[in-house]
Amino acid sequence: MAIIGEGAGDNIESGFTLTQRGLSVFLPSMPGYGNSSGAKDYCGPNTQSLILKSITQLIATFGFQKLGLWGISRGATLSGCLAVKTTLPISCLVLQSGAYDLAKDYSWPNKPAEIKTNMTNETKGEIDPWVSRSSLSELAKLSCPTLILHGKQDDHIDVNQSLVLDNLLTSLHKDHQTVILDNSNHYLTSATLKTYTLPFLLSHLS
Repeated sequence: MAIIGEGAGDNIESGFTLTQRGLSVFLPSMPGYGNSSGAKDYCGPNTQSLILKSITQLIATFGFQKLGLWGISRGATLSGCLAVKTTLPISCLVLQSGAYDLAKDYSWPNKPAEIKTNMTNETKGEIDPWVSRSSLSELAKLSCPTLILHGKQDDHIDVNQSLVLDNLLTSLHKDHQTVILDNSNHYLTSATLKTYTLPFLLSHLS
């Protein structure tokens, strides 16, 4: 089980909750975040490659038979890409508060200026930075059950990112469940973990 966010330290509590239920949990930090070295590239090719290598090595070392990915915020953007752009043997996928069409995410009128500046700086010099960071156009390749979570009041990433994802997965007849939390913002509560995420993960990984 891998929980992917910006920095591993942000997800220790969730990781501990999963280990209490018998799941082995890997908490990677993206390059440039937490205590990780390397340049930030906003979920780009370098980040995807490094996280993929880490997970592949983890599987080879410990021989895990089942792998779940739980991505949060940028981690959801990254996890969506790994699920459709790699051959990782993913048993289930949780996408929480993420963006899946980065061009639309960048141009969203309510996008916080600080995040938009980060997106610009971390993709500087790329001709078309959003293609490699977006999973929406490659959803036909998705092959695992997926849980989508998003707060309706999210002021970091437009909730429509998840609604469009849900509609496309439905049209492709993909196994998925979408939960839009009416009174939640970008940071979902521990109650969401207990009510939705944990049961979903246990049903596919236990």
